[in-house]
Amino acid sequence: MNSKITAIAFRVAIFAALLAITLSAGNLIYAFVQSVSEKEIDNVEEYLFTQLVTPLGNATRCYYAAFACTIVAIVLSMFARKHCSGASVVMRTISMAGAAVSMWLGMAVNHIFSFTTKFADEIRGVKDLDSLDREDFGISKWQWESMVEAIENEEAHIVYYIIAYAVTVTVFFILACTSLHYLLKKKNDSLEASDSQYLRDEYTLTNEQEYEEYYNRPDDDRYNF
Repeated sequence: MNSKITAIAFRVAIFAALLAITLSAGNLIYAFVQSVSEKEIDNVEEYLFTQLVTPLGNATRCYYAAFACTIVAIVLSMFARKHCSGASVVMRTISMAGAAVSMWLGMAVNHIFSFTTKFADEIRGVKDLDSLDREDFGISKWQWESMVEAIENEEAHIVYYIIAYAVTVTVFFILACTSLHYLLKKKNDSLEASDSQYLRDEYTLTNEQEYEEYYNRPDDDRYNF
């Protein structure tokens, strides 16, 4: 499985994860800036359930996508060892595993944002999740319990959520840079190999032409230098 296709798929997963987490962070920052810049908000809850539904929804979907891409990248990293040292494979895999763990810890807050934006109309005005029946929304038990726990320990989970973005963006930005270096290096190596092959072919062709020209001469001219 340690092939060129696996190596390329691994690099694609890295770029996809970086793109997804960047878009998620961008939408989240946009929602935050919008809420802060609005100096006169008569009804904060109404503003949340109307103006911020779209950017928050985009942020949560991209967060889930980034987590999925991270898991895929971790799996591919174990097999994409072509032209990579064992130490680099171990380090990048551990780094991505750290990003995955940080995203998992921040997942509860993302669940809350996703749930809020997905069922904005149904839960508008609700102050306590315990007053709702999770089965009415098709939410799994563990996801529901994670949201309840995040609300009870709000400050800690917000910190986890922020750390998840910081760690994931940093890790995949560095890996994206190294991937670009890898891809450019492979391209340059291929060009150099092509040039070397071309020069060898030219050299061989020249020798063959000189050989043919020499033996196609008349016998008397072969020794006239």
